[in-house]
Amino acid sequence: MTLSVAAPLAVQPVSERTLLLVWEGAAAPRSACLSVRIAGARVGAPHALVRLPLPAGRFRNILAARGGQRAGSAPIEIAGRDGRPVARLVCEAEAWQHAAGFDAPLLAGGLAGRERGRLLRFLAEVCGPLFHLQQDPAFGAALRALLPETVAAAGRMVARCRLPSGLVLCETGVPEGLGEHLSAVLIGSDVVARVATQPGYLPSGDTRPGRATVALILPAATAAGAGTVLIFGEGGLVRRIAGGAGAALPFADAWLAAAASARAEHRRFILDRLCDGSVGGRPAAALCRELQASGPGGGGSGIDAAADLVLATDSAVLVVGRLADPHGLAEQIEVERRGVRRAVPMAALARFTRRNPGNAAGDGFLFRLTDRAPTTAPVSLALRLGSGARIALGEGPAALSPVQAQGALLAALPGDGADDRVLSAIEPVFHDLVRARWQAAAVGEVVDIGCRPAHPKVSVLIPFCPEAELLRCRMGVLAADPTLDRTEFLYLIEDIGHATAAVQMLTALHAGYGVPSRAVVFAGRPPFGRMIELAAGLAAGRLIGLLGRSAVPEAPGWLAELARQLDARSPCGIVGAQVIHPDHSLLCAGYEIDSDAASGGGWALRPLLRGFPRDYLPAAEPTRVASLPAECLLLGRALARELIAAAGDLLLPESVAAAMCLGARARGLDAWRLPAPTVVTWRRDGGEEAPAACRGLIAELDRRLLARLQAVPGVGGTAAKRPAAAPPPCAVLPRRKVA
Repeated sequence: MTLSVAAPLAVQPVSERTLLLVWEGAAAPRSACLSVRIAGARVGAPHALVRLPLPAGRFRNILAARGGQRAGSAPIEIAGRDGRPVARLVCEAEAWQHAAGFDAPLLAGGLAGRERGRLLRFLAEVCGPLFHLQQDPAFGAALRALLPETVAAAGRMVARCRLPSGLVLCETGVPEGLGEHLSAVLIGSDVVARVATQPGYLPSGDTRPGRATVALILPAATAAGAGTVLIFGEGGLVRRIAGGAGAALPFADAWLAAAASARAEHRRFILDRLCDGSVGGRPAAALCRELQASGPGGGGSGIDAAADLVLATDSAVLVVGRLADPHGLAEQIEVERRGVRRAVPMAALARFTRRNPGNAAGDGFLFRLTDRAPTTAPVSLALRLGSGARIALGEGPAALSPVQAQGALLAALPGDGADDRVLSAIEPVFHDLVRARWQAAAVGEVVDIGCRPAHPKVSVLIPFCPEAELLRCRMGVLAADPTLDRTEFLYLIEDIGHATAAVQMLTALHAGYGVPSRAVVFAGRPPFGRMIELAAGLAAGRLIGLLGRSAVPEAPGWLAELARQLDARSPCGIVGAQVIHPDHSLLCAGYEIDSDAASGGGWALRPLLRGFPRDYLPAAEPTRVASLPAECLLLGRALARELIAAAGDLLLPESVAAAMCLGARARGLDAWRLPAPTVVTWRRDGGEEAPAACRGLIAELDRRLLARLQAVPGVGGTAAKRPAAAPPPCAVLPRRKVA
């Protein structure tokens, strides 16, 4: 036992290296005037001191000090500025036995309620930050042990809205007259932390007399009940709240926008805390921008977004929409399908200028996700802002046939000017839709009009054009040509809905001109390449010709001359006639296959001598070309069936003709453009597959597919051969004959 004239000293450890030194008697001098020695060695500052009044004019002095590795040694002494001891450990064994666990009565016993609040504030607000104890579970346990000994008014807390990083804005009522220096501390299961509070009182909330409302920013778990919040005024503990807020809360931007004028103080409070770093991180900065943009004078967030079209194939989902986000608040688009949620960053979107920006705000966007699932699996889309707020974009997929889906996709995109990102995003889905049409297409009906040749030499395929004047002109030229006695003409009607009117028109023309023909009606609206392939399977002639939708031979003998040139030239796979406009200017003298600087150096068909007069000298000689116009071609039936099979995905006649020429070249056969015979094309856009506004986009997609075909052996190049899928069987329904 060591006796001393100094006051007896009790030791209370609150962490591995931090001690609370407790003695009673006169009020201790300021902490700066005190020094602590453990085992004769001085413990360096900082120290923290609280003096709590006791009855009979006595004080309980509590000094917090860093004991270091000497915390288990003795003796311990507190001395004043003059070096005389103020308090000293009385009994080493008794003191450390007493300090083995946190002793709340040692600190709070005998204190009035107000002084207990001051003690708790000293520990939570002073000791915690000063000695970096906030993350120390032992310190949190010490405060929780002290709470039952501390008197505090119970308060109710109400959660208002969600903030980033798992935080919640809450409110609670407090008595008025507590001053401007309110503070709050959270005591959780493993943490003690300061809580951001409104420096003052909010004008709304608890309206009872003598009451005010304080705003708090808390972790969501604490707001839901996992922790205790202590609110301190200048005199000590004011409120003790044990969570209990609801879980379903709006995001801050939506909650503030619902009553912007009444919640101006809330907005200012949140913005202040976000800007000064009380709530940190990138999501906080995003919410700060969002609140500033949507606040008074900000003009609203300005976000206008919608998914205009959601298409799904067996292997992908394509979304086309619009987005106006002037403040850059959106961070990603969430796609939920079959219970799986995937995020698409804004940087991954392909952007384009909408065709009619006056009809809907915002530039267009699209993106594609690889997703092998049934096409009917529902898709839910939402725009996620940087703050975490979620804006619904729409649901899908659209219940459309492949033909309708392809048309809707083309209608949603610009007809020209689509950049590489847009094309790369839509190309796989677009060709999935084309192949769906390709597989659904079949010959619905074959109608024999008149008595066709029993053993035709040439079968000419003509896509049907409903323009009566053009049909009548071409039928007159065919009727006046005596060399066509062993020729069959197959008119290809791609829309089964127009079949009746088309057959009636062809029947009437046969009655007037006597030229027999066959009407081939297709189900499923096949692409042009697939339509030609199915028709070639019906052709009985040794040779197959292709005459354009609006092409009219200029003079008799044209087909016989093409057949003679095909047989006379070796090696020759395809021959094509000279094609002119009604003003006698050249449509083109064939195509080169070259890089096109205007399209960024990509593969392209480049027309030769387009617009030159028909008698221009370089066009007056037979010429080998890379590709021929689709208005007038002739080739052998066996070769045609091989070459057309590679063109089933292609939509434009020029692209199908190019694929055939590439395939012939891969087999060592040339394509020849002849100066005679000549056909006249009346109109380039008559009856084409897509509206004129979409032709540029379709041409770009066909161009990409042709570029790949050029690298495939047996089609146009020397790349490694890939197996070709067998085409579906051609379903032919019973023929009928019209006399």
